[in-house]
Amino acid sequence: MFGSGGGLVALPAFQRLGLETVKSHASSLATTLFLSISSAVSYAMSGNIDFSQALKYIPFGIIGAIVGAKLLVKISVKLLKIIFSCLLVYAGFRMVSG
Repeated sequence: MFGSGGGLVALPAFQRLGLETVKSHASSLATTLFLSISSAVSYAMSGNIDFSQALKYIPFGIIGAIVGAKLLVKISVKLLKIIFSCLLVYAGFRMVSG
C-alpha cells in the first residue's frame, strides 16, 4: 500500500494532518523513497529482480527525481493540485482497466 504508488495514499494523509501542500508532496516522496528501497532489497534478496533490466531505468529515475524536486518548489500550489488530481484519475483508470 505504501510502495512506489503509496504516495497516492500518503499525500492526502499528510494534508489531513495539516501539512501544507508542497511539504505534503515532499514528505510523500521521501516516504515512498525509503519504502521503495526496502521493497527492492527484499525482492533482490529473494532473487526476484532482473538487474540487467532494472539498470536501464535507473538513470531516468534519477533524472526524474531531480527535475521533479526542482519543479516542486517552483510551481504554484493550484497547479500542483491539478497535476496530482490528473495523476489520481489516470491511476484509477489504469487500475480499473487492468
